[in-house]
Amino acid sequence: MGSQAAVLLLVFFAQRIILTELTAAENGTLFLERRLTEMFVGIVADFGMNGILLRRAAQEPSRSLEIVASAVWLRLILWGAATLAVCGFVIASDGPVLDVLMWSTFLLIASRSTLLRYALEVQHRGSSRFVLPSVVAVVDALLFYGLIWFFRDQCSPSTVITMFLLSSAPGFLIVAMINRGSALRPSSARLAEMRTLFVESLPMLAFIVLWGFQDKIDAAILEMFATRADVGVLGAAYTSLGPIISLLPQTLALVALPEISRLMSTSTSQAIALASCLMRFTVLMSTALTVVSIVLIPAFVQYVSGGRYAGFDHHFELFVWTAPGIGMLVFIQETLVAMGKQRETLWIAITMLICTVGAGFALVPMHQVLGSITAKVIASGLGAIIAVLILQRVTHHTLERGILVRCLAFVLSMVAINEILRTLSMHPAIQILALLCAVVASAVAFKIIHGGEWLLIRQLVTRAQAR
Repeated sequence: MGSQAAVLLLVFFAQRIILTELTAAENGTLFLERRLTEMFVGIVADFGMNGILLRRAAQEPSRSLEIVASAVWLRLILWGAATLAVCGFVIASDGPVLDVLMWSTFLLIASRSTLLRYALEVQHRGSSRFVLPSVVAVVDALLFYGLIWFFRDQCSPSTVITMFLLSSAPGFLIVAMINRGSALRPSSARLAEMRTLFVESLPMLAFIVLWGFQDKIDAAILEMFATRADVGVLGAAYTSLGPIISLLPQTLALVALPEISRLMSTSTSQAIALASCLMRFTVLMSTALTVVSIVLIPAFVQYVSGGRYAGFDHHFELFVWTAPGIGMLVFIQETLVAMGKQRETLWIAITMLICTVGAGFALVPMHQVLGSITAKVIASGLGAIIAVLILQRVTHHTLERGILVRCLAFVLSMVAINEILRTLSMHPAIQILALLCAVVASAVAFKIIHGGEWLLIRQLVTRAQAR
């Protein structure tokens, strides 16, 4: 968690420089270029393989090198095909081919994109040894911040993408050369294992395509009914708040999923109990983060954008409310893969796509960027509800009874309390204290987390750090 927080802070400070130097229209261009490339390369090259790769490596440690090398070469083939496709599309539309090619390469080798770098780190992640992945992620972030600061007077969409790529290269080389680059050797890969990974990942492909499409389509819908500057506002909210929102569920998934995968082969009931505990913990911490962040949003927006987006405080405040839903979605989706139930994730992606597109076309024409963010909040909330129902069905209703009702009641109670406190003239520090007290009281009232479970979570994290 400490390394994740360090990376988050460094990227945050770098993002502040970017937002203060780029105009809203330039930020909109950067956002669209990145989203276009991610829609092709991120979806196809990822292929839904990460959770399956992690599960197989955790359950078969003696074959981890063979599994990882096979995944590396399969992913390289898919990435090459996707990059050619997106470059061809950009050439046909007279777009910035070099920017797209650089961003595609960044997606391949960066720690944040979970493509080739993730595959090379699986031998460490599968055995819950997070030192190397954590260190190189911090190195990436330090280099990125340093490059952005040094070239801050030359910021443009192209230079920002170049800085992303350059900062990720040293960390990738460090990871690639561990064990003398054995995972990169074609001789370590096996065609049979590549076929196995491909077949097991196929159910996830539809999920990745639908999830990636709904996650990126909001910018396209907004572009249809608003201006490039409006897209820049949406991009500013995504890039500045997105890493904060995803920090907790991603960290929990990294620590817990190898443990859940191992428990699934020895004690299914313990795996389900652990997943249930961590899901409630995710809701608790995500909601606490949300209500505290809302109080700090005006100062946050002023600082991170140098006042450029000061008139859009309400947009950023609303965007933060995606955190509880996104937290549950990310954690449950990864848990389903760890349990070998990746086919079930398709229903989550379908729900998110329908809600995002439907709410987007209903709200964006009238409310522009505010409508786009509202659509994302609605989609994340409904998607989280469907995800919990799917997990209940997959576990044959052995998931604790009433967990969905309790989590939903907890989040809605905090929405109401937050709105009430916002109407009062309170000092921000007092308001934060009151909100945190309300979080604790509501968590106790709805039995979101129990005393003994704090010890369980602490033991889980301690074991991971010890490795």
